[in-house]
Amino acid sequence: MDLDVIRSHKPKLIGEDRILRTAVCIPLIEKNGEMELLFEVRSGRLSSQPGDICFPGGKIEPGEEPYETAIRELCEELLVEKENIEIIGQTDIMHTENIIVFPYVGLLKGYQGTFNEEVDSVFTVPVDFFLNTSPERYEITYDMNFEEGFPFDRIVGGRDYNWRQRSSYQLFYQYEDHCIWGLTAKLVTAFAGLYK
Repeated sequence: MDLDVIRSHKPKLIGEDRILRTAVCIPLIEKNGEMELLFEVRSGRLSSQPGDICFPGGKIEPGEEPYETAIRELCEELLVEKENIEIIGQTDIMHTENIIVFPYVGLLKGYQGTFNEEVDSVFTVPVDFFLNTSPERYEITYDMNFEEGFPFDRIVGGRDYNWRQRSSYQLFYQYEDHCIWGLTAKLVTAFAGLYK
């Protein structure tokens, strides 16, 4: 057995091939001397999450670094040039069982309210709102559903095996008539947490 195989191995996540790797840009805009976050309302014509509130972002393409994806997606969705965005830094990486999100904070300069067909509208929220407002939090538990023919007879306890309860939570912010929830709310909470 060649132990150099192990010595030279670069670890990655087990099951990484089933994880969607994405990046987003959390755009900051200065308005009247205050910093605000810019959000998109996804087009109602999209097949995935139509009408949801989000940040510009998308799938990391092969050979692309996450920060490059964040910039590319922001430029495509808001119809701006790279020169209009200054990446300030990265916030904490978010993951679920099937998605990993690399969030970057960018200062958006000279933005004129433009967006492409993937976006219905944009709006801003003062950063102070998130620094002074805690999100609503709701717990979620998941049921275990097994594929037909699952080999219960091969595990200790069989059908009565004591499976760990899978759970998660969702966060909600209500700002005027905008409901910011889910992954976007978690990204906002992590961003705001840097200042608390």
